[in-house]
Formats: sequence, C-alpha cells, structure tokens
Amino acid sequence: MGERNMKFNNDNTIGNDRILNAIFTVRGKKVIIDKHLSEFLKFDLREIRGKINALKNDFPSNSLYILQPREIEFLHSKNLIAESETVETIYAITEEGVLCLGNTIGSEEVLDVSNQIVYVFGLVRKMLNNLEKLKNNLGLVKDKLEKIHQKNANKATVVKNEESNLLGSDFVINPKYSDRFKLRFGMPDC
Repeated sequence: MGERNMKFNNDNTIGNDRILNAIFTVRGKKVIIDKHLSEFLKFDLREIRGKINALKNDFPSNSLYILQPREIEFLHSKNLIAESETVETIYAITEEGVLCLGNTIGSEEVLDVSNQIVYVFGLVRKMLNNLEKLKNNLGLVKDKLEKIHQKNANKATVVKNEESNLLGSDFVINPKYSDRFKLRFGMPDC
C-alpha cells in the first residue's frame, strides 16, 4: 500500500487541544494562521503559502485574510508567532478555507487533518454559543436578585418608617443595645 493511500492512525492525529489553542479571532471570524495549519498538515510553510497564493481566487469570500501589521503585532504579543518569524504575508484561514485547502491538496492524511480542524472549529462555535446562553441566564438571575433586593429594601423602609412613627422623631436607640430593645418591645428585625 502506497503512502498516499495510508490513513492517519490515532498515533499521528493532532490533539484537539492543540488545534483549539491555534484558533483565534481576526476581524470577527475564528481563524487559524498558515504557520499552524502547515504544522498540522505536515507541510512546509512555503508549500502551504504557495498553494494559497496559487488558489487565492478559488477560496470562498471571507475565508482567507492577509494579516495587517497590527494583527501580526497582536500575534507577537500573544506569542502565537515568534518575532523572528515575521514575514510580509501571513494568512489567516477560516474553517471554510481549511476545507478548501484540504480538498485542493487531496491526500487522505490532509483530508483527515482538515476534517479534524473543522471539527474543532465546530467545538469552538458550540462553546461560544453555550457561553452566550450562560451569559443570558446569568443576566436573568441578576435581574431576579435585583428585584428581590429591591422588594426587601422596600419592606425594610416600611418597617423603619413604622418604627419611627411609634417611637417619635426624637427617640434614638443606642446601636449597642438595639438587639435588646427589639426583643424587649417585640419589634421586628429589618
């Protein structure tokens, strides 16, 4: 059996965590940079960039970005690429771009890895969706707690107003003895 027909076995697959750490947001899209994609696909970076350059017009719109200097600086600040690796063109590739490139290269190994990368993109999307739902649920809980707090604050105000009406405006309880006073005269806790 030739090497082209060999499937990736589990020993050669890339861990999902490793792929997950290579995905980040550029221009509102989740992307992977060409350097990481070349490592995962086990291709030389120049070969991947050559393929991308040759097929640039065949990629779906908004699936391939050339990073701007400020975006490259961001990658440096997060240690996603080393300062020494700076080149003029660094590509950021979306999930659709990964599929397009994988299908263009066409070997089973590359297709397997491309599918795994796309799977992790899906996991990221699912996690973000779950985080958004959690954020919405926390907002609902916060609103309910604020209503309960406001309701309790209103009850406390009513009780204090009733106390001051009973005791008169000149009557002051020493805080040191306030608990004893409430017990002795049967006043409710606030």
